[in-house]
Amino acid sequence: MALGADLEAAWSHPGATAETRKRILRTVLEEVVATLTEARIELVIHWCGGDHTRLAVPRNRTGQHRWSSDADARDLVRALARQQIDGAIAATLNRLGKRTGRGNPWTEARVCSFRSQHRVPAHRPGEMSERGELTLEEAHAARRQQDDGAAADQRRDDHGDPGLQGRTLGGSRGANRGAERREPA
Repeated sequence: MALGADLEAAWSHPGATAETRKRILRTVLEEVVATLTEARIELVIHWCGGDHTRLAVPRNRTGQHRWSSDADARDLVRALARQQIDGAIAATLNRLGKRTGRGNPWTEARVCSFRSQHRVPAHRPGEMSERGELTLEEAHAARRQQDDGAAADQRRDDHGDPGLQGRTLGGSRGANRGAERREPA
């Protein structure tokens, strides 16, 4: 009876080993009945004193276990795989503070393994351009080219064709000044 009063203290005592805890369970439990359903595991615990405790826990789906990466990391890898190589994906996930299912930082090899297990295709060079997508750098360069082209068009409109500036109809500047050419002395 003294064990019942101090069960929690005995269980959580720093000197209690796994073997000690198993002996405590064997002493206080008479039987555990488990019933499996599609979505849950239902337990009925029969205690030695005659009490019964009912528990229900959700059942893991196929491929689901405690080492699974969170859904947010899975979605990020799927999205980033369309734009980046595995090493860049790992760097992005680490910058965002995401960890693997086991709590490790992401590496190129871990991203590659994750993609393989979840059937996420690898990034192909040129894939983004096939879809008509640009990186920020490419968009900036394209915008700069548009701005430079618009500025050149504006200069032409304001001052005429820059290729013709300083020229007359007869040729180069000064060609119509007559025959006064100076020969070098």
